[in-house]
Amino acid sequence: MDSKDNPSVATSDVQLRIWFDQFGPPPLDDTVRFNMARWQNETVPKRLRSRHWPRSLGWSVALVGLMGSFIAGGAWLAVRSPSLVAQSGAQTNPVVAQAMAWLGQHTPQPLSAPTWVPAPSASVGGPDLSATAKVSHAFGWSVTLYPTRRTYMVNNPAISLQHRHPWLQWSHVQLSAMQTATDATPSGRFQTLEGFNGNVGINGLQTTSSRFQTVALGMGITGTLYHTHVVLWHQGSWTFMVIGSQGTQDLAMARSVVQTLHHVTLPPYTALATIAGDHYQTQFSGNQVAIDWLQGADLTTLNGATLPIASVFRIASSWRPVHGH
Repeated sequence: MDSKDNPSVATSDVQLRIWFDQFGPPPLDDTVRFNMARWQNETVPKRLRSRHWPRSLGWSVALVGLMGSFIAGGAWLAVRSPSLVAQSGAQTNPVVAQAMAWLGQHTPQPLSAPTWVPAPSASVGGPDLSATAKVSHAFGWSVTLYPTRRTYMVNNPAISLQHRHPWLQWSHVQLSAMQTATDATPSGRFQTLEGFNGNVGINGLQTTSSRFQTVALGMGITGTLYHTHVVLWHQGSWTFMVIGSQGTQDLAMARSVVQTLHHVTLPPYTALATIAGDHYQTQFSGNQVAIDWLQGADLTTLNGATLPIASVFRIASSWRPVHGH
């Protein structure tokens, strides 16, 4: 019998390759033995070239396209807007997070904190920050950040031993039912905000008088300059006051604040922000920015110490509630 008529009599690798091309795969017969590795190396590439060239080309094109997509995606990640990268990776300062975790273990009251805090320089005691945290069940809670040469755990005694001036301080107060009732009117809310504001205090300011003038502050905003050297104006639900001792200086500072706020989105709370000079001196070289705002029965205060005005408002704009405590 001719081997071409009966492929099962094949006993050599050469014959198997010939029959494979003519008749298809060899029969599954125990008497048939051939070198599988050699068969794959010599016949598979030939079959791909002769019978499946269009399919092979399609897979090659698809593979090239897929690789191109990965390369393009990597390039997009490399050149996309820095602001998007910053937002996706934004995290709360670890010292602030540590302080809020400590408070979460010591009070059931709502917690909130800034997600952005400027780092202190070595000239003021930095470059690191350390925190102290306090809880008063009758009053609320507070956090104070200090510039330190290294970061200490919350309330470490070494923080006070360095005798640093506070870098930033904020607190939370839960108002009583009587105080909340007072806040039912705009004048009542303003009185509460004045009483808790670090630059005003419980006695308030004598801003209303018969001696005042309307002044233009820029950006389409007008304010009132009182003879007591206080400039007062409103932006949305926020009230702003510059407290000084000289009308010209006060007005210039107020206009500077308006320009600064043009680049800041403040929280939509009923709030009072005051900017005071050095003990009400003529110069504003050591500005003290104090902010407090109301959210129902919760009152938050923020004292920027001697931080730049723009930094304090940026801190306020980054304010977020702290969950999971």
